[in-house]
Amino acid sequence: MSVVKMEDWYTRHSGDNFTAPEMRRTLLVGAVTGHPDFNDGDNVTTSAIDTNGIDGRNITTVDGTTYRLGEIHKPYLEFLEANNYKFDPENPIREVDVLTKMEQPDA
Repeated sequence: MSVVKMEDWYTRHSGDNFTAPEMRRTLLVGAVTGHPDFNDGDNVTTSAIDTNGIDGRNITTVDGTTYRLGEIHKPYLEFLEANNYKFDPENPIREVDVLTKMEQPDA
């Protein structure tokens, strides 16, 4: 499968307030271009991010689709900045321990 471009993206977690933190997975939401199942410009929510599939701005999900992240959703960036989350535009997705909210060291 080719790489799908995603613009105006942000992350969210699977589950709800009753889902145990260790069971939640990170998902991407954004407007896609070049996806075989959606029209260009459709806003989609992906399957969970494969924690071994994070390579800079190329993010692979557990269903095997690779997304090339374009511009971040501006309100999401403002939220990150307001809450002192570090945002690296070259490596925008980091693996974080959902129980401690600590970044995990590279393996």
